[in-house]
Amino acid sequence: MKIRNIKRLSILVGTILSIGALTACGTAGTSYAAGNTGESNADNSGSAGYVAKEVNIGFVDTSGSGVLSDTLGVARDKGFFEEEFKDLDVKVNFVPMTGAGPAINEALASGDLDIAEYGDVPLVNGQANGIDTRLITFAGLDNAGSLVSAPGTDYKSISDLKGKTIATMRGAFMHKVLTNMLAAEGLTINDIEFVNANMQDSVTMLQTGSVDAIIASSALLSKLVNQGYNVVIDVVNDHPEYIASNGSAARRVFIEENPAIIKAYVRALIRAAKYEYDNPEVQIEQFKTSGESEESFKYLYPENNHYYSVAPVEGEVENFKDTLKFLIDNELLTADKEFNIDDWIDSSFYEEAFEELGDEYRVIYTGR
Repeated sequence: MKIRNIKRLSILVGTILSIGALTACGTAGTSYAAGNTGESNADNSGSAGYVAKEVNIGFVDTSGSGVLSDTLGVARDKGFFEEEFKDLDVKVNFVPMTGAGPAINEALASGDLDIAEYGDVPLVNGQANGIDTRLITFAGLDNAGSLVSAPGTDYKSISDLKGKTIATMRGAFMHKVLTNMLAAEGLTINDIEFVNANMQDSVTMLQTGSVDAIIASSALLSKLVNQGYNVVIDVVNDHPEYIASNGSAARRVFIEENPAIIKAYVRALIRAAKYEYDNPEVQIEQFKTSGESEESFKYLYPENNHYYSVAPVEGEVENFKDTLKFLIDNELLTADKEFNIDDWIDSSFYEEAFEELGDEYRVIYTGR
């Protein structure tokens, strides 16, 4: 197997979007009150339940536009974060990351991010490699990557691409999807030429003929379909067995020092998801902020279920355990880095929020 790497500057890329002051964040990392270094202290949350003056929330930005088209975006754009943080003297920054999960892990490790919402593979990989996070929310089994080739090609299966170039990001959830697609037809990553590239670069290389196929995120799939690209394996509509999960992780130190901030974050997501469930048109309008059409939304989410679960749906915890196994089996992790997924999950914040908000917030989530 040959592996080619396409590198792109992606740490803290673009404009950092803020709530409240609506200004760019001027400093890297979290700002703390005087006398607090940001180092671990489990009893250092203070009487208010927080010591940080700001919180940096990272998210995957596959389009490079800084747009949030899902529940996190609804929570931000419809005022749920503003409402939940109104009694906290904390600035909320949303940080778009074009480098996806691997870049988010780098930023969490350095302290430039405090919380991040991203895919199961980098979430697990980051924890296994010592970043020391806790998984605080789930998005439901809603993360789909499909195999797409250029217009005019007639590939019918991944076997047709044996020996060909396929681009996706190593260590992202799409890497796991590709590996599972290959395994289903008795192939391995060694049977293709794997090109390591983020989503934007993958699309560009497919457009220019530099690669034969890519794993396209669901956010881009309908756009490529409308442009005449050939969908070899449509995970969204035909292969639910390849659907993965997203979730939110926060640095353990940050959680211990700022439980009030974590609680506000989780409550904002739960309230936004309920709002989307009650008002499906909100899902569509938020999705369209990415430049996509209502027709694209209906193609991807015919049941109007594009909202986070927050608590895990059936099979979602098992998906994270399968992800850890995938990383070890494919030598992306050594066996000595295996850890207990159940112990990693911190359910206390969403359980408390559900109890406060009421049972009607628990029963609506079905995932894809």
